[in-house]
Amino acid sequence: MADLAVVVVTYKTKELVLGFLASVYKELEAYGLTAEVYAVDNASRDGTVEAVREQYPHASTLDNTENLGPARAFNQGIARGISEEFILVANSDIKVLPGTIKVMLEYLKANPNVMGVSGPLLNEDGSRQQTRTQIVGLRKPKWDKPFPVEFVGTTCALIRREAYLTLGGYDENYYFFNEDLDWAERAKRQGLRFMALPEAKVIHFASKGMAQNRSRIMKELYWSNIYYFKKFHPRLSWLVYHLLLLEIRRKTNNLKKQLSTQEDKQGIEAQIEDLKTAKQLMRQHYENPLSPKIPIWR
Repeated sequence: MADLAVVVVTYKTKELVLGFLASVYKELEAYGLTAEVYAVDNASRDGTVEAVREQYPHASTLDNTENLGPARAFNQGIARGISEEFILVANSDIKVLPGTIKVMLEYLKANPNVMGVSGPLLNEDGSRQQTRTQIVGLRKPKWDKPFPVEFVGTTCALIRREAYLTLGGYDENYYFFNEDLDWAERAKRQGLRFMALPEAKVIHFASKGMAQNRSRIMKELYWSNIYYFKKFHPRLSWLVYHLLLLEIRRKTNNLKKQLSTQEDKQGIEAQIEDLKTAKQLMRQHYENPLSPKIPIWR
């Protein structure tokens, strides 16, 4: 049995995922750790799978024939690694800094009542990014010592196998965004404990992992917010729905104003169409919410 499993999801981010894997294997070698590594590719078709197989033959690759989104892709990798006691989930736009995996692993081994840990996200220059740690709340953490959190996310977190056995995986109804928030909400309601560790630092190349798929993300984002509120806070869903309608209207009006002044009219018109589709999907899912689609492992 390995010390941990590593699950990374990628879509058209070949150089990023290769950099992530380089930082992981460097960490494993430096501290004598072993890991089963799973790179889940969402139909990039840009040579990502071939490059990973060539440069990291010990890693397992899952080559999807379509872009399934992060929730389903993470679940695929977790299903492969669920036999390991600890599972590191990460986006491809991450570079693990020296000592991070070791610190995470040692903390979980020393604190069996903690189900998962994460750390601060850093910019390339070493400055801290705003890192979400709670389901609701904007208070900035001090990061001077370990502290309890409700949200560890999937950007880079080490999670105990037991947490996935208790909660199941990520709800596959989400395409992009909110699958990790949904999982955190379920964990909170089950009383699971998580911690943030100041020493568990990673560099986050922010937004580069989603740059190739912005159009579909825009279309899917609004209805996934409605789905989340319908599921966990149904009394607020009416208010959220109408606030999001106002936001879509505001963005659409702003884009229409740009049509007469911007050269990229085709790009602006495409964004307007994306918002139109987003509005339609949001109304559809508000009126007919989906049933959860969560894989269970026993």
